[in-house]
Amino acid sequence: MNRSLSKKILSYWRDRWKPVWDLVEWPLLILLAVLTILFGVIGFAAHFHSRQQPRSFLDCLYLTLQLFTLESGSLPGDKSWMLEIARFSAPLLAVYTALKALGLLFSRQIMLIRLAFTQNHTILCGLGRKGYRLAREYWSRGERVVVLEQDPNTPFVLPARAAGIPVLVGNAADAKLLNQARLSRAERLICVCGEDGINAEIALAAQSVLGNQPRPPLHCFVHIVEPAVWDLLNGFKFTFDTRSVRMDFFNIYDWGAKRMLEKYPLSAAATSTQSPPRLLIVGLGKLGGSLLVQIARAWFWKTRDVKKAGKLSITIIDKAATAKIRQLVHRYPQLEQACRLFPIEEDIRWLCKAKAGKRRIAKSAFLVHRAYVCVDNDALALHAAGVLQNVLPDRKTPIVVRMAVRSGLAALLSMRQSVHADSIEIFHLLDEACRTEAMEDYIDVLAKAMHEAYVERCLADGTGNKDRPALQPWARLSEDYRNANRAQAHHLPCKLAKVGYRLEPLYDWQADRQKFPAQDLEDLARMEHDRWLEERRQAGWKLGPDDPAQRTNPHIKPWDELEEKIKEIDRNTVASIPRYLARIDLQMVRYESQARTTMGGLK
Repeated sequence: MNRSLSKKILSYWRDRWKPVWDLVEWPLLILLAVLTILFGVIGFAAHFHSRQQPRSFLDCLYLTLQLFTLESGSLPGDKSWMLEIARFSAPLLAVYTALKALGLLFSRQIMLIRLAFTQNHTILCGLGRKGYRLAREYWSRGERVVVLEQDPNTPFVLPARAAGIPVLVGNAADAKLLNQARLSRAERLICVCGEDGINAEIALAAQSVLGNQPRPPLHCFVHIVEPAVWDLLNGFKFTFDTRSVRMDFFNIYDWGAKRMLEKYPLSAAATSTQSPPRLLIVGLGKLGGSLLVQIARAWFWKTRDVKKAGKLSITIIDKAATAKIRQLVHRYPQLEQACRLFPIEEDIRWLCKAKAGKRRIAKSAFLVHRAYVCVDNDALALHAAGVLQNVLPDRKTPIVVRMAVRSGLAALLSMRQSVHADSIEIFHLLDEACRTEAMEDYIDVLAKAMHEAYVERCLADGTGNKDRPALQPWARLSEDYRNANRAQAHHLPCKLAKVGYRLEPLYDWQADRQKFPAQDLEDLARMEHDRWLEERRQAGWKLGPDDPAQRTNPHIKPWDELEEKIKEIDRNTVASIPRYLARIDLQMVRYESQARTTMGGLK
């Protein structure tokens, strides 16, 4: 049975049948025990009556109870069907109950035995709301998951264990606990504890435990809450990688903002780039700030080649709106080129009582096409939505309200929406952001983009055949070719550093169109071919006809001996590096204080 089929079967059992079995297990066992005793008493009475040896009810009951310990079932002669059922069901029920009891008594030992055979699994550190949802997401897909949680009284420990997810209690940064979770065999490590520092400490501990083991890289995802820290670390993501660990940083507010914009796109609120939508954002915190940046950047990229394209009009309601906008504009210079921002420094809680505030918002938000409520408190978010409905001229203006999870007030309001049409749309932040899609390896994102561009160029200029193994879509590409693309992606910062570039977060939204000087382009193309050539030779490839089966290729030769059209493929590949980097929110900048390294010093 292949792994995908076993995952489907396991997922079907977990999602469909296990909840039903957990509900009926003990009532069913009690019912079977009662029926076994009833059948045993009747069966024993009938048996002794047929042999002219009548027994009292208590004698038959005593013999029936002895069936559970295999002490009274061996009787001569024929036996009734009821007694036969009781003779076998009683010991089976006893064994099942004993195993359940032993499982509870030695649950940790059994868990460690199970983990001894676990591999290619996900280790998740931190079982708060985010961690629990991620664990259930992977578990429901049939993935193997191991959870590390320091506090045994966390309310999600029991639900996780009830779902069958192994939970180890202890400090996730402890090497002993990481080894118990079989870190050396894991596929990914996700750190979603409550503090950024703790998450970083766990990631560094994992690097220390694995060292430089010759194994496929562990994908380590570190959750960082503070936007400034996330920006800083995200810009250095390549520098933290080792031979055995590939480290990436994610932020649920950034991912949540992307998901919110996907579900409620600007295209649904605007008719053309000449008449841009007017938007309103309540709360410029972690989610609201990320949403503003995502909206502005999407509009900037959409309209930068459109003559006389209009700017977005965005009204911001926040107690510190002006200062927060100033900070965002400082980080993202093109923000003001894409939008006109109207800050309103008011507390949304008192707008229902402040008439001046009402008039001010109604005037600034006139003809609002969509409003986003991004405050952190669920009750306050609903209150803000109610205020906006009363303030905005059109009560049908769509209002997207951020709620934490699909429960409580959000569930209550969703029930109301299913009955009555309403302009309020609920966005469940943790349900939307705590998804496996958010854990996509940035190297894979780059590798896919590079592979797709390479296939498109080869097919367009006639240098490739679509049936070639190297030109298959990513989903059908062999693991050898995928790893080759990953190696190419991982080598990007090394090549860039050698010609005088470093990476940083994507602050400049025009950076994806950055052009290399001619000499840099040539040097980068030569380095890319040299890297590919060394990789092919180490894999056993030789010069010869294009035959992947025999591991021969006509381009296994030095750069100076290549045909010009093959060189051009490498030039096109490296020329697209700025566009590839923008896919993972990075840009390249020149070193200011470091002289450019010459190609002569590289060889």
